[in-house]
Amino acid sequence: MGKAKFGLAGWVFEGATLSWFGEGRNVWEALPSSEAVYTGVSPAAILQASGQGPAGTIAVRNPRMLDGAYGLEVRAARFEPAPVGGAERGGTLVDPVFIFRRADGEILVVFFGSSAQWDRHSRGAGFWRLADGRLFYPSDLSSKELQLRQSSSWLDYMSSADLGRLLALDRVPDRSMAVMSRHVRVTEPINNLVMLLLALPFILSRERNLKASATLCLLMVGTYYTFIYLCRYIGLPPAWAAWLPILLFGPVAAVMLDSVKT
Repeated sequence: MGKAKFGLAGWVFEGATLSWFGEGRNVWEALPSSEAVYTGVSPAAILQASGQGPAGTIAVRNPRMLDGAYGLEVRAARFEPAPVGGAERGGTLVDPVFIFRRADGEILVVFFGSSAQWDRHSRGAGFWRLADGRLFYPSDLSSKELQLRQSSSWLDYMSSADLGRLLALDRVPDRSMAVMSRHVRVTEPINNLVMLLLALPFILSRERNLKASATLCLLMVGTYYTFIYLCRYIGLPPAWAAWLPILLFGPVAAVMLDSVKT
């Protein structure tokens, strides 16, 4: 995990294969991996795009080509064509980068290596054979956040700043629960204060005996405590679920405390 040379934070994997499914099936006949990336961007195509033609012999600097069939962009620091001869023109990409993108243009994954040699599969599919090949997966999740997700209450352990960042990036499995968690961090101290104010009138009152006062105190506090958790788990909007107990019981606690006769 860390900032890669692509300007994004993410994870780097070795020995990885990319499978991209659509409508219940794999959309590529040949799966790209950290060892071989299949594409129609061949040495002949690179030379043709550079203006030399398929028989060109001059190295191409910073080649950049698109393969719409794979949603792939091929980049490299340099392309070195193999000598003319044989059934098909070969060549080597130096510092190659193969960028797979989603339909909206966002980077899906990136394969990269120190070099890539053009080859052809026995079935006829052309591919670049990577040396020191690795897969880069863009992600904002750090190792610390992954450890937190092992807990069923991982949202509760995150800082408010981190939680807000994940909400902004839409990287939470349950957005409503995450939003409510942010509100609860503000309302929880207020709930404790309201609970105290609800209990004080029964403790301070001298109009009842001790046993009756203690029973009524526990009943009132228990009712408020139950109402708090009912609001959170009956499907109310997150803000209402967190603030409704305070809005209803806060004024009641203030009136009760003001009417105490000591």
